[in-house]
Amino acid sequence: MASIDLPVGESASVRERISAWWDAIETVWLGRTAESFLERAAAQGWAPDPPTLYCPSCAESVGPYELQRDSAGRERCGSCAGARLPWQRALRLGDYRGLLRRAVHELKFTAWRRVGEELGTLMGAMIAVELDRAGIARSDAVLVPVPTFWARRLARGIDHTLTLCRSASKASGVEIARVLRRRAGPTQVEVAASSRGSNIRGRLRLVNPARLTGKTHLLVVDDVRTTGATMREACRALKAGLARPESTPFMGELWTCVVAVASVRRGREVWAEEGRSA
Repeated sequence: MASIDLPVGESASVRERISAWWDAIETVWLGRTAESFLERAAAQGWAPDPPTLYCPSCAESVGPYELQRDSAGRERCGSCAGARLPWQRALRLGDYRGLLRRAVHELKFTAWRRVGEELGTLMGAMIAVELDRAGIARSDAVLVPVPTFWARRLARGIDHTLTLCRSASKASGVEIARVLRRRAGPTQVEVAASSRGSNIRGRLRLVNPARLTGKTHLLVVDDVRTTGATMREACRALKAGLARPESTPFMGELWTCVVAVASVRRGREVWAEEGRSA
C-alpha cells in the first residue's frame, strides 16, 4: 500500500495536520488515484477566466464589445441589463462545464477536500487581484459562505462551501464570517429551475451581524450559480439582517464569488423574472 508523509512537529499547524490526514484517507484508505484538479487543469490547458471573458455584474460569459454602462456607471451585459441585481460585483473561475463541473461534483458529492482546497486557492487569488484592482484593503472585506443545512453536511461528509472559503481566505488574506444560517428544505437541484426562487426564499437568515461591523465589502461565496436564486436569497438575508435597528447600517457593497456559472436559459428574461422578487 502507498504511504503519505504527514506533517509533524510544532511547525505544522493543526489545520495542516488535519488536511494531510484527509489526503491520506482519500488517496490511500479510500483508494483515490485520480490526478488532482491542478494536475488535470495543467494537462488540459485549463485556466481561470480573465475578467474580460465575463460580465462583471452577473458573471455571464460575454463576447467582444457586449458590455455597456448603465445609469450608475456599472458595466452590464445583455443578460442582466435592466435587471435588479442585489449585488454590485460578480466573480467566477469559469463556466460550469467540463473539468470545472467534474471538480465541483467531486468536492460536493464525493467529499474530495483536496479538490475544494485547490479551487478555493484559485478563488482566493482571484479575489486578491480584484480587491487590489479596486483599491480595497483586505481588512475591509470579508468572505461570507453560503451555508448548507447541517443535516445535509453530515450526510455528504463535507461543508463544501466552507472548504472553498478556508482556502480562499488563506490565499487572499481576507477573513471568513460564518454569519448566514439555513433552514431545512429541498436542495435547489431537487426542484425545477423555475421554482428555485420560491424554494429558497426565507430559508437563509443573518446571525451575529456584529461580525460584519466595519466591513465595506461582503463577498458571498458559493460553488455554482445557475438561476441565481440562492445567491439572491443570501444577499437579501444579509441586507435584511443589517437593516435591523440594532445592527450597524451597512453602506458598502455586496460581491458574489463562485467557482462556476451555469446558465439555465441565457437571456434578459431570466434576470428580469428573478429580479421581480429581488
